[in-house]
Amino acid sequence: MRQEGEKPATDMTPDGIPVRDLHPSVRPVLWSYELHDDATMPQITVAAAVMDRGDLVATRWLLHTVGQPRLRTVLPRVARRMSPRSVALWACLLEVDPPVVDRIAWVAA
Repeated sequence: MRQEGEKPATDMTPDGIPVRDLHPSVRPVLWSYELHDDATMPQITVAAAVMDRGDLVATRWLLHTVGQPRLRTVLPRVARRMSPRSVALWACLLEVDPPVVDRIAWVAA
């Protein structure tokens, strides 16, 4: 995880992450997007995908690249798109209370 004041591993803007900087383990969770190396993916889209479907390597990359403080603000915004199990895991990892989410919208595949 990134230490306080440490620069992120990518030249990520507040709104996006350059596709060329995505870790190879992140690309599979973004399977529904057409990824071009000269494009930028919205940070919240990448975070939501990794938080819900990412493996350990992708999770470590996300924590290092985005950092816990930013992910704490992202979790309540994306929790509705995530499985209840993923929300609980990330609440634990980020040391926050799980956001209250209307679970009717979530359907297990």
